[in-house]
Amino acid sequence: MVEPAPPDHDADAHDEDEHDDGHGDAGDDGAADGSPGAWHARMPKVLPTLLPGAPSWPAVFGRRAPLEVELGFGRPHFLLERSAEVPAHDLVGIEWKGRWPAAVHARQARGAFPNVRALHGNAWLLFGSLFAPSSLTWIVLNFPDPWWKSKHQKRRIVSDAFARLLASRLAPGGRILVQTDVASLLEEYLARLEAQPGLQNPAGPFRLAPRKPMTASSHREKRCRRDGVPIFRAVLERVDYVDAAAKAGPAA
Repeated sequence: MVEPAPPDHDADAHDEDEHDDGHGDAGDDGAADGSPGAWHARMPKVLPTLLPGAPSWPAVFGRRAPLEVELGFGRPHFLLERSAEVPAHDLVGIEWKGRWPAAVHARQARGAFPNVRALHGNAWLLFGSLFAPSSLTWIVLNFPDPWWKSKHQKRRIVSDAFARLLASRLAPGGRILVQTDVASLLEEYLARLEAQPGLQNPAGPFRLAPRKPMTASSHREKRCRRDGVPIFRAVLERVDYVDAAAKAGPAA
């Protein structure tokens, strides 16, 4: 059974930003000459059909570095704070709501955050096309939408198939961080992730991470800490990924 994570000691100051739908993260910059609205008007979505294969991320960033991805980053508090926390790593964020990638792009137009690429698109569809197998150091899911209505729960991001895909993209020793304020959602996602060959919960089956592995905080996390809402977080580590289909070989 998932129990509440212990309170963080480094509580953030009051954050006045509101999230739009109850489970979006991170804040818009509003630059005068590169506002999110202006960027959004000319920023196309990334579509899987436009990708002939996984990009060469060393070519994109101009260096070879550990690669991290945040799926559905919303307001980009975590993405940009993590960028400053690990300048030797490269970070890719994928977000469906175009104004949040646009907010990152507006900051980058002034020369900030060179180790970040913020993409506008559907993370569920793009993830497998964007990242080669065994290529990621961290995959982060910050407060994913719980899709409360029964008819919408099929939209929850970590399906069985997506859990397999996440596991396949982790490098050996790579990790997945899942954070949420919905205990039942974390239990559901842990059941799917811990079932993947080669993914292990270092804290033990269905156990929460004993501590937060990063200092960066998403907008939703700051709100939860401010309001005293319990946060549930877990880490999964790739210890020995095996692609069952590849191991079985071609069909007779």
